[in-house]
Parts: sequence; C-alpha cells; structure tokens
Amino acid sequence: MEVVSQLCFAEGTPPSQEVIEKLLSYIIGHVGKKRVERVVSKELTIFDDSIDPTPVVRSFLLQQLMQTSGHEIENNLSRYFNHASELVRTTGDPHHLVELCQLVLQCMEDSLHQQYVNREDEVAMVTKMLREAIPNIAQEVQTLEKIDHISKVRFCLTVVAKYIYTLFGTGQKNRLEPDIRRLFDAAAKLCEECGSPWPRRYFVKQLCRCYGIDSYQTVLTKSDASFLRWVEECHDRYIVTGDEYKELRETIVTTVLNEDAEKLQQLLQRPKEEWQTRIKLLLALHREISMNNVYGGQPQKFTDKGKEFLGEFIINHALIIHKEVPQRILQNALWRLPGNIVPRMPLAEQNISCLLTHCFVLMTEIPGKHTLLTPLLNIARKPQKMVSSYLPTMPQDELLEIKEAVLAARRNNVNENPVFYRCPNGHPYIIGNCGQPGAVGVCKECGREIGGQGHHLRPGNELDAGVDRTEKGHVLGPAARLGPLRAPERKLNRASCAVLRLLTHMSMYIGANVNEQAAWQTIKPTIQQGDVPLFILEHIDLDLTSIQNILGKNRDEILALIHFLLAQIMNSHTLAVIGEDYPAKVCGLKDKDSRTQWEDEFAKRYIMPMLQDMENILKKCNDGILQDQRLGADPLLQILYETDRPQEAQDIVMLHDIPAVWRYRAMITVNHLRQNLDTTKQKLPVLRLFLTEEHHLRAVRFVPSIIRLQKMLIQKYSRKLDRAEATTLTISDVKVQMKRDRKLKEFNHLLEDFTKAWNCVRESLENYACPANESIVRVDKVYCRTDISEKTAISHLIPTYRDAGLCSYVLLFFLLKKQNLFLQEYCARFKLKEESLPKVHVKNISAAHLISYHPDRDLLPMVLANCNYSFEVGQGTKVEYNFTNLERQLMDRFLFSKSIINNINEIETITYRSESTNAVVFKSLCLRVKQERLNPAVQSQICGELRLKSLPELNDSMDKLDIAISFLKSVGSDPESSLNNFMTNTLKMDNPFHIPKAQQASRCKNTMSLWITFAMERAKYLARYDRKAFEGISENYKNALTEEQISIIEDILNKLPLEQIDVLVELLFECIVLKIDVPQNMDDEDYVDISKICLRDTLIGYLDACPYEEEDLTIDETLMTAIGQLPSDKEDPNRISTAQSIEKAFEGISENYKNALTEEQISIIEDILNKLPLEQIDVLVELLFECIVLKIDVPQNMDDEDYVDISKMCLRDTLIGYLDACPYEEEDLTIDETLMTAIGQLPSDKEDPNRISTAQSIEVWSLVNRVFTSKQRQRR
Repeated sequence: MEVVSQLCFAEGTPPSQEVIEKLLSYIIGHVGKKRVERVVSKELTIFDDSIDPTPVVRSFLLQQLMQTSGHEIENNLSRYFNHASELVRTTGDPHHLVELCQLVLQCMEDSLHQQYVNREDEVAMVTKMLREAIPNIAQEVQTLEKIDHISKVRFCLTVVAKYIYTLFGTGQKNRLEPDIRRLFDAAAKLCEECGSPWPRRYFVKQLCRCYGIDSYQTVLTKSDASFLRWVEECHDRYIVTGDEYKELRETIVTTVLNEDAEKLQQLLQRPKEEWQTRIKLLLALHREISMNNVYGGQPQKFTDKGKEFLGEFIINHALIIHKEVPQRILQNALWRLPGNIVPRMPLAEQNISCLLTHCFVLMTEIPGKHTLLTPLLNIARKPQKMVSSYLPTMPQDELLEIKEAVLAARRNNVNENPVFYRCPNGHPYIIGNCGQPGAVGVCKECGREIGGQGHHLRPGNELDAGVDRTEKGHVLGPAARLGPLRAPERKLNRASCAVLRLLTHMSMYIGANVNEQAAWQTIKPTIQQGDVPLFILEHIDLDLTSIQNILGKNRDEILALIHFLLAQIMNSHTLAVIGEDYPAKVCGLKDKDSRTQWEDEFAKRYIMPMLQDMENILKKCNDGILQDQRLGADPLLQILYETDRPQEAQDIVMLHDIPAVWRYRAMITVNHLRQNLDTTKQKLPVLRLFLTEEHHLRAVRFVPSIIRLQKMLIQKYSRKLDRAEATTLTISDVKVQMKRDRKLKEFNHLLEDFTKAWNCVRESLENYACPANESIVRVDKVYCRTDISEKTAISHLIPTYRDAGLCSYVLLFFLLKKQNLFLQEYCARFKLKEESLPKVHVKNISAAHLISYHPDRDLLPMVLANCNYSFEVGQGTKVEYNFTNLERQLMDRFLFSKSIINNINEIETITYRSESTNAVVFKSLCLRVKQERLNPAVQSQICGELRLKSLPELNDSMDKLDIAISFLKSVGSDPESSLNNFMTNTLKMDNPFHIPKAQQASRCKNTMSLWITFAMERAKYLARYDRKAFEGISENYKNALTEEQISIIEDILNKLPLEQIDVLVELLFECIVLKIDVPQNMDDEDYVDISKICLRDTLIGYLDACPYEEEDLTIDETLMTAIGQLPSDKEDPNRISTAQSIEKAFEGISENYKNALTEEQISIIEDILNKLPLEQIDVLVELLFECIVLKIDVPQNMDDEDYVDISKMCLRDTLIGYLDACPYEEEDLTIDETLMTAIGQLPSDKEDPNRISTAQSIEVWSLVNRVFTSKQRQRR
C-alpha cells in the first residue's frame, strides 16, 4: 500500500486511466480472463485474480482513488453496479455486494465531512441536501446514486444531531435562529416522508451515541421531539463489578418482596473476599432501594415492611462493619451534600450520583494503609490531612525546571554564569555574565528596584533560594472559567490526566461529605464554604466533558469506563497490593516530586491498561447492559447497540432498508488515532511525540498571523497611544478605526487567528514562566481565563513586558519555543544533529519555516488516507491504521526542513507615547540642535491657547512633535529655522500644530521647550481629572508624600507669590522630565541613585546644569529660598526625596522618584509656597517638571565613576543642579531671587527628618501644581 501510495498517488495527482481500471478491479473483485467477466470469490488472495479476504486493501485503494479521481471512479463504479446484480449470482454470497456498498458509502461520507463540516455555509448546505434527499432515498435509482443519497443523509443527520444537542441538550439557553429552524424542519420532513424508518433511527442513534442518553432525555424534555418513549431510571452500570453483584441485586429484590432472607444469608455466608462482597452488596442496595425513589409518587414495588425487614437483616449481619453506610443507603440519605435520589431526578444527575456512590463505597471499604490508592483515600476519608498537600493533576511552578534548562544551556557558553535572584516582592529575574549584580533595574512585574552595584544587591533583593512557589491544595479555580482539558500535567498524557483529575474531584466530593470545612480549606482561590458542593460538581462535569473530547466517546461510554475503572481497582487490589508500604511523603503527596512519582505510577497501573483496551472494555460493558434483564428489553437500547440480526436476503435495490448501511461508526479523528496508537506495541517515536504535542503544535500555524497583527498594531499605535489608553481602547473601537483605514478585513482575519491560538494554549500559559528582558514573567491567571471579545482591551493584543501586553508577548514566545523544543526532541529521538537543521531569525519567520498544518484540512486527510475499514455484517466497522506510513508522511509533510528559530527573545514590543520621548532623546537633540527656551510671553500665549484645546488635539500635536524630534536628533537643522516649516516642508505634515502661536513663533531651537510646554499642559489636564500622565516614567519616582511633607510644601508655597509658584511648577516638570527620568547605567563609576537624593538638591542640581543653552528662566530669590526649604536632611523624617517627585501623572517615570511626602513635608512646602508670588510658583511648576523629565528620570550607569543615586539626593540640590546645567542654549526662564530663596528653603539636611529627597520629586510637583492652580483660581 505504501508503494502504491508513493508511485500512483504522489502529490495527490490521479494515475492514468489504465492504472485506475487495474486498481478498481481489486476494489470490486471484478476480473476478465479469456473474455469472461466474473466477480471473484472473497476467499482468494489479492494477487492473481482475487481480492483481499479483508477489505483493508480495497478500502485504502478506494479512498485514494476517490480523493484524486472523482469523476473517473464514479463512472467506473457506476458501470460496475449496473450489472453487478446479475454477476453476484455466480458468487452465492450477497453480503459481498453489501460490504462493497458500505465501503463506498463510508468513503463518500468521510469526503462530505472533509468538504462541508464547520464551514460558514454548513447549515444552508445541509438543509439543501436534506430537501434533495427526501424524494430520492427510497426510490429505485442506480446503486451508486442511492449510496450517494444515503451518505448525504447520514452526514446531514450527524450535523442536525450536533445542532439539536447544542440548542436543547445542554443546560444553556440558546436562541433558535431561522436558518437552524429550517434545518430542523428539513430533517423532520425527511424522517416523516422518506418512506424508510432507518433515517429516524439513525438520528436517535447518532444523538445518543455522540452526546449521551441523558442529553437525549434533555432534548425530549425541552423540545417537541417525540421519537421514542423514555424510561425514568438510568442504566445499572454497577454490573461491571461482576456476576456476584447481579446475583446479590436479584436476591435483594426477592428478599424484600418475600420477606425471606435465607438465600441472601447463603450468598453472604462464605464470601471469597469479604470487603469486595460488602462493596457489591452496598451497591446493590443503592440500586434497588435508593434508586427506586426516582419514581416519586408512582406505586412503589417494595413495601415499607419489606424494606424494614431487609434493613434489619443487613445491619445486624456480621459481614457489615460500618453500620452507618447501609443504614444511610436504605434511608436514601447517603449524602449530606446533594446526591441523594429525588423524584423525577434528571438522568444526568442520576448518572453522577451513581458514579459518586460507587466511588464512595469503594473508598469506604477498600483495605490497605500505605498503598498506591492511599492519596485518594486520604482525600476522601481524611480531607483534613490533605489540606497542605500537592493534589494530583494540579498545575505547578515550573521555575525550577526553567532554572535547570538555563543552567544546562550555559554549557554552550562557558563565559555565561546565569544566576537567579528575586526582587523585594519575590519575582524572579536573571543576572548573566558573571552572575553578580552590577547594575540597578526595575522589576517588570511590580516596578521595584532589582539588581545592585559593585556586586552588592539592592535592599530587599535576594539570591533565589530555590523556594518553590507552587501552591498546595486545589488551585484550578472555578470550572466555569476553564475549558475542557487541553494540556496534560507533568508525565501524564491528556487522557490519563483527565481521568485522574476526575478521580481527584470525586474523592474531594466524598471528602466534603465527611468534612466540608477541610475540603473548603483545600480550595484556592478561596470560595464561600457553602459553594463547595457545587464547585466540585461543576469540576466533575467538566472532567467528564474533557474525557469525552479526548477519547472521542459519548457521556454514557465515559461513565461506563469510569465505573469499569473503579471495579478494576477493586478486583486488582490483591493481598500484595494491600501489603504495599509507600513512603509517607508519597501517601500524603507532600512535595512535587512525590506527586509526579505517584501520578506516573497510578496512571501506569490503573488508567493506561484501561485506555489501551478501551474498545473491548466498552463492548463488554455495553453487552452486559444489553443482556441485563432489568433493562434488556428497552427498545432504545436495542437501536443504540444494533442488536438487530442481518437479513438473509439483502437486495441492494432496497439498500436504504438494510440495517448494515445505517450502522453507527465513530468518526475518524486525531483523538481516535491517538487512542489506537496507545494500544499498539510499535515504537513509532516521532508519531508518538507528535501526537503528544499536537494540541499545541496545531497553533503554531498562527504564528505568522500573530506577528503580522502585532506589527500592524505597533505601527498604528507606537508612540501614539498611552498605556492607560490601551487599556480602555477596545477591539470594537479598533475595528472602527481599521474600517476607516480600509484594513478591517485583514485585521479581522489576523484577530481570528490570534484568538484561535490563544484559546488553544491559554490554559498552558497560566503557569508558564517566560524569560523576558532579563527577568521571568507570567501572564496573570485572570487574563488567561478571559475570552477575547469585542470588549477586550487592545492592550491584550499589543506585546509588552508587563500587564495585559504579556498575553500577546508570551503567546508568541510560547509557540516559538514549542517548535524549538519539539524539533530538539525530534533530533534526539532520531539521532540527528540539531546543528544540521536550518535556522531562522524570529523577524524573518514565514509559514515555510514552521510546523504549520491545519488539523482538519491537512492532518485529518492524512489520517484518513492511512486508515482502512474492515466489515463483517452484523459486527460493525473495524478501523485499522497504517501507523508506519502515517509517521513517514507526517515527517515528510510537516517536519522536513523546518527551522530552529533563533533570538526568540527579540519579539518586537510597543513603545507607548509616554515612553517615546524622554531625557535621553532630548540629550541627543541638544547635541544636534542647540536648545533655548521659548520667550516667556510666547510660552504664556501658547499655554493660553492650549487650554482652549481638547486633549485629543493636544495629543495629536505632541505625536507630530515626537516625530519631528526623532528626525531632528538624527539629521539636525538650523536652530533659527522655523520648526513649523521643518515639519510642513521637510516632513510633509499637514497642520503640525493646532495652536497658531506655536506655528508662528517656534524655532527648531525651541523644540524641547515647546515639547515641555505641551507635556506640562497635558499633565495638568490629566492631573485635574485624576488620570495618569507620567506613564512612561519609572515607578521609582512616584512615592507618595506623607501628610507631614504635604504640610511643609504647602507652607512653603503659601509664602510664594502666584507667579513664582507657576515658575516652580514648570521647573519641577522640567526637572522630572529632563533630569529625574533619565535612564542611568548602574555600571558607571559616577552612578548615583537619584531617587534617594533629596528633591531640593535635585532641583538645584537641575538649575545648575540646565539643558538650555542660555537659561533665562526667572527664578527669583524668593523661589530659590522656597526650594531650599524643601526638607532634605537624611535624618529628617519629612525629607522629600526625588523618589517623591512624581505622583500618578508621571506614570512612565521610575518608581524611585514617586515616594510619598509626609504631612510635615507637605506643610513645609506649603509654607514656602505661601511666601511666593503666583508667577514664581508658576515658574517652579515648570522648573520641577523640566527637572523631572530632563534630569531626574535619566537612566544612569551605576558602573560610572561619577555615578550618584539621584533619588537619594535632596530635591533642593537636584533642582539647583538642574538650573546650573540647564539644557537650553539661552535660558530665559525667569527665576528671581525670591524663587531661588524658596528653593533653598526645601529641607535638605541629611539629619533633618523632613528632608525632601529627589525620590519625592513627582509628589512635590503635584503639590506645587495644586497650590498654583488653587491660587490662580483665587486670583480670578
């Protein structure tokens, strides 16, 4: 078959007509010798002139031909079927022709599923097919045409069953859309008018076998469907425990009815295993006594006297040890939680109750103290002992595993010595090179300082001690926030993980029945204690759904499997098992390693054998239920499990009435393939590896779309959007913008792919530790459990190193890493050299480099081409896979020449507006174009015009100015030339500014001053509405002021005239933007942590080193005195540090400069301001702003010889230092003597408890700005 596949059907191209006819002769068993045509016997060999005894080869050839040679094969098959009726007489076996019809039928049905399922027009196409089939299905037409109609009906009814279940079979309320109603009407009409009862029966069979009998009952209850009469009681799945159970069950009935316990006494007298007999007896009691309550007010088959007789006998019998359990069962009070049988109890709830009861009885009676079952027994019997245990299948912290991988990777680079540390809040980060701290940075998780200098860590940082952050107990959260299990945990495969998680939740429910408080304490995050039962039941339902999806079976089959598993645990619990002596740490699941070991051993002993023999087990279970005299005569079960016998005479003219063509068959899926692979003993290393990782690899195909979406959004919003705005701008808003840009179609396509990838792997991202920007980051679990919808913020889609942007960053990183790890493992298993694989940079990725395939369009057809059907009429369908050929094709199609992706940590991230233009940019600008302040009068006019504009207009002007600055710092320009002309003529911008005065008066030498003016007005606007303005400034400068510090500042401001307060506001703003928020290299020798400097010294330092060429900011003596009054003494508790220089407005500036002011410090500042005229306060506001932006927030190298931690300096000295080294060419900011005196009054003595440090600079600016605004309002 492999040779034929390669030589005759290469690349999906059809062979020649002669080859088609030859291959077709093998399929239909039709040969011609010596001009004699005949149908050959089934018993002859495939070679020479016959067909295979089993139709595997015929199935394979037919599928290949039908996929590549549609019209030719139809013509040949049609020609054959026309005279087949006459030729079949020569064989004497009419079943041969029926089998061939089934073969063609199933191939056609598979083809329809590939073509139409899950298409956008699926409902319309199926409705059309159903209408066309009504007059044709029972008509005497050509055989091939009839097969075509039947295959379409089977396909259509499968789709109808899916929609029926979605609308009526679940607990959710769904609206019946008009197109779905037309679909249902067409299906109903087909069943009524087609002239055959089989389509109706097939539909019922499909609904029950795919979705469970309880779903079918729900459909009957919710809809008008009336297919068959329904029974009220669920099937007795306890019969999987064996014949002894059935005998006990029947004997209990006769005991109650006859009030004679003689036979029951004989059965219980000498049991082989007492504890096993007790389990079966208790289950039989539950089945016959408790379950009888489902009938409610109907006449009961047992009298109260009979039940009392039975109860007295059972409870007093020597076999019964725990008297309470049978007593509660007889009283229908086994469960203190929901679970006891009530009248007209829905079938789904009955099924769960019986499953839990089976588990409860097993856990109660099974012996052994330290066996492999002990962890589950402890969860069920002694939940208080397991509150602090690592429960099975719970996710865990993988940081230790990442550390091992990172440390292992250093073998490739002997110069690297990566060492893990933790920030003051416990978040991990890595220091490379020598592994010792040589620079100070900011934690990407919380903004706290990390690293250190001179091989000394910053306070609060510590070497990672390897402490595991894995939470104990149950950590999944509510089931409603999760989807069915997608990724397994640790060494488990998906099926084993789902089954073991179900057993864990069932044990928890039993434990909650014993000690609800202990079960409640196990659950994290915490829920209300009264919600525990529903919480666990929802998880049990989700687990059953997960197992359904993974195994491709319906709910009834899954329930039968779990009952069988519980019975198998009981039957295999021999004396040797009872005598096991597992260590206490394994029995108590006391650490992660013990849990991993236990999960692996439990799955291998109990779960894997069941999964490997699943089909035989299910057949045995279903046969047992069918033969059970209790329900064996149920007509619905007879239809579902196809107990009808094949007809002796089978005329293909009446093909639609032959039961064999309406048999149920499981659809070929990847899960079906996976389950069959688990049962084979072939090695198949690549196929096994691929199917283990397939649930993630299927999302790799979306990588190009994710990268394109990220680039589209970065190009659109980089430097134009603030981080805060990104959290309020929704996907719906972005679609409106994309529609205007004529990119909506592309955006929708990319968004759809991103969403599919997110849904595919988000469960795995909850505990995924991702290295990013020299630290370890994780996506918040809240984000992982959130669906992407029209209301989702666009920040989820734009990659960043923190907050919601991690969703996009980590998603892409995870998928790229998954490909690399898979290819590395592939090389290891095939003894290939990883170096031989092609390499590609993350920025150059295309689909050709990736393991890119569509699970339905690429993988499933490959699976179908390598699966072959075998038929025995009355025995159903058997599927055989050619695993070896599938593995080879998979390697050729999906893995050959795929690339290792280099530099996956270089994923492009966005630069938000507030993070784009900063002190470093201005430093480059000043070197290229000398900067001077705007004339105060001109600046005042611009500010007046700005206050009349809206925030969007101001933002637009700043965006354009940002672009101009990025060009000017690179190409330069004549300082005296018009800035407006440069932007209009050189950069081709339309209407650069919305402010006429800015257009008229601004020169290129005023660019920085104009930006500061715009930024300060924007900050004032945002501060008025309590919105974040300084978003890009480090968190180090946003420390809050104490009430005492606020009082000091207010005292200072109250002494200043309004004009000087205005100057101070400007000065502070400049200082924050141009000095405080300058990134520093902690490796520089002259590195100083500016956030630790008192704000007074920072301000004075800014004034001393003003970036303007000629500083004429009028800072009079009053203002300088006020600045000098800012508390700056290190010993002063009210010392105002540079870390307090920014409040929320300076969102982007380091946290080192946002320290809060004390009440005393505020009082001091207010006193200083009260002595200043309003104009000088205005100057101070501007001065502070400049100092923060141009000096304080400048990045520093701690390794520089002249490094100084500016946040430790007093703000007074920082301000004065800024004035002394002003970046403007000609400084004309009027800082008169009054203002300089005020600045000088800022507390700066290291011993002064009210010393105001540079770390408080943003808080100071906010306070000064508030005072100025207040005084300005009073003046008006």
